[in-house]
This record gives sequence, C-alpha cells and structure tokens, in this order.
Amino acid sequence: MYQMRQDLAKIPIVGRFFALLLSGLMLPLAVQADEPSLTLASAIERSFQAHPELGAFQYRRKIAEGNVAQAGVGTKPALDLQIEDGFGSGQYADADNLQTTLGISWVLEGELLDQRQHSARQGSTLLDIDYQITRLDVAAETGRRFMALLALQQQRALAEQALAMAQRTVKELRQREQAGKTSAVDSLRAKAAMARYALAVEDLEHEIRSQRRELAALWQQRGMSEALLGDLAAPRVDIDFTALSTALNRNPYVERLLTQERISQSELALAKAEAKSRWRISAGVRRFEATDDVALVAGLSIPIGGQSRSQGRFDSLQAEADLQAANAKALRLELEARLYVLVQEYQHARHVAEALQQDILPSLKLALSEAERGYQLGRHTYQEWAAVQREWLTAREDLLDSQLSAQLTYLEIERLTGAPTLLMNEVTP
Repeated sequence: MYQMRQDLAKIPIVGRFFALLLSGLMLPLAVQADEPSLTLASAIERSFQAHPELGAFQYRRKIAEGNVAQAGVGTKPALDLQIEDGFGSGQYADADNLQTTLGISWVLEGELLDQRQHSARQGSTLLDIDYQITRLDVAAETGRRFMALLALQQQRALAEQALAMAQRTVKELRQREQAGKTSAVDSLRAKAAMARYALAVEDLEHEIRSQRRELAALWQQRGMSEALLGDLAAPRVDIDFTALSTALNRNPYVERLLTQERISQSELALAKAEAKSRWRISAGVRRFEATDDVALVAGLSIPIGGQSRSQGRFDSLQAEADLQAANAKALRLELEARLYVLVQEYQHARHVAEALQQDILPSLKLALSEAERGYQLGRHTYQEWAAVQREWLTAREDLLDSQLSAQLTYLEIERLTGAPTLLMNEVTP
C-alpha cells in the first residue's frame, strides 16, 4: 500500500517538476465534466495566496522599509542656552553683568548615515531571500500533500478494482460449489478475501478525507470540494547531475549564508564609520547686559581617540563574516552530496516503474487470465488463482509506490537546486 517516505518530507524547490506536471502529467482522472477540479498548479497558487507565513511578509516588508528610512535620520541638532556672570556676589550680585548665550550645535555624520542605510538595505535583501525560501517551502509542501492525496485516490481505485475482482471470484465459486465442482472452503476463503478488500476501500476513504483536510489547511480552510486532476505517471526526464550541481548555487539557503556574510561585512564597515571621530560644530549669539551688546560665538568639538578603541568589535564582525562564508561552502558540499543521492533515488524509482509497466505487469496480467481460465477448466486450484491475483495487485501497488517516489524525489531535486520556473516568478510581498 501507498506510504509516503518521511525522509523526503523533511528536506529543505520547485522547478521543472511542476512544469512537467502542468504539461505531461496533468492527465484527467475519472471525474465528472461538471465537477470542479483542482490541478497542482492551482493548488500551489492557492497556497501562495492564502498561506499565513507568506502573508506575514507584507508586514515584515513594511518593518524593513521603515528601518531603512530611519537609518538615514541623523542625530538631532541641539539648542543650547547658557547664562553666565550673574546672581553671584559683589559686582555679579545681580543681572547687570549677565552674559546670555543662545546657540545651536550639530554633528557632521553624512558618510555615517549613508553607511547605516546601506546596512539596513542589506537586511531587506535577507528578507527577500527568506521570502523566496518560504515560498519554495510552501510550494513543495503543497506538492507533497497534493501528491499524497492523489496517490490515495489511485490506491482507492485499485482497491475498488480488487474488490470487484473478489466479488466476481465469490460469484464464480458459489456457482461451482452449487454444481459440486469445488468445496465450501474455497468459497468461504474467497468471501473472507472480499471482506478484506471492502475494508481496504473503507480505510482509504478515511485516509482520503484526512488528507483532503490537511491539504485544505494550507489555504486556511477546513475542507475542499474539488476533485484532484492529475496522474502519478513518472516523468520521462533525463537528469544531468553536472548541470544540477551547478544550479546548486541558486539554492536560497546558500544564498542566504552568502548574504549574511555581506551583511557582516556591511556591519563591519558601519562599525568603522561609527568609530571615526565625529566633529560637533556649534554657533550662536551672546548678549552682554553690561554694555547692551551682542556677539557671535562658535565652537568645534573633536572627540579624542581613534578606531583602535573598537578593534575588538572589528575583529568580531570580521570573524562572523568569515564564519558565514565557511558555512556557505560547507552547505554547498552537503547539498551536492544530498543531490547525488536524490538523483540516484530518482533514477532507481524510474527504472522500477518502467520495469513494472513494461515487463512485470504485462506478464502478470497474462498469468491472471491463464490462472482464471485454468481454474475454470480444472487445471489450477483456487489457491493458485488467488495467488496470481495477489501478485498482480501487489505489482500494481508497487507501481504506484515507485511513481510516487519518483515524483517526490524529483520535487526535492528541484527544490534543492532552486531552479526558477513560471510558478516561482515572484510578486513582491
């Protein structure tokens, strides 16, 4: 019976796989002409529109834009008021010799503000990559749930076919038992087999309802009414490992680490800019009460100390940038190894599916016809006929499993390489 492989479900790409499903694989199932249907492409698009994680990016985008704008705002100018030479003792006992100074001061930080905005924009770039990663993850998860449901539906169709076969067998054995050509034991065993197939159909009905609920949950819905439109037939695609390995450079996780390296370098440049001495200039007007005169005053404040006071922070940021670069290199090698394994699994699944379709199932179908005819002619026992039936059904189940395996593996290959497709053309959140 169908069983989704858990290891593939955990891998952190949507690509030519979806294009194939849109073209060659989107073959209609037995659905009514007036029944609404859902393809993989429309399911993914629905997830893009309704998934809460993607919807949250519009707010994160506004936060990032606000941070960039705020980074360009410098230190506020300061208005200073000073009163001197008054309300003391002797000739300064009153306000006759009072000096009042009103001035304004500001910090020269034009280059620093440019660097702050550059650093904030790097953070926005990281947000864009996170959006790409989330979009790929949502598309891949939609694809997995869609194909899981599709596989369950095809398993149900196979189980219904097995049930119909068992019902015909029971009818045949009942007639032969009444004619005295077979024992009641064979009839009872066939009846028990028919009951098991009926239970299998019922079990699959429950699984299908659960899987439909899980798929609809991606759209923040509690259920879905559409019938799926698709087929698990394995795509006839030859894979070039060398080309795919080159495409790993587009993997968003690698790109994210490289962007984090650039952010660390930008933060290092910002730290160096902030460590520079910032001149503070002041200017104002002073009034002398004794002579009723005014005069211009100006000042310049230069902090003492150079960049050496922040060398520890410089070293920390440089080490962080080097760490991100090293992590990106290590991840690239790990992804390449994982890609190789996936390519081998995909090719094996395709080979198994082709062998089942071209060699095993045709032979078993002929054997099934011969076993039934031989039983009717008395050359074979019921046990021999039933064994061939089970072999044929098992081979059909194996075919579905291998087709699903090929689909899931190809999905992960595309997700791993981050290959762009029409479905992944981004709309800025």
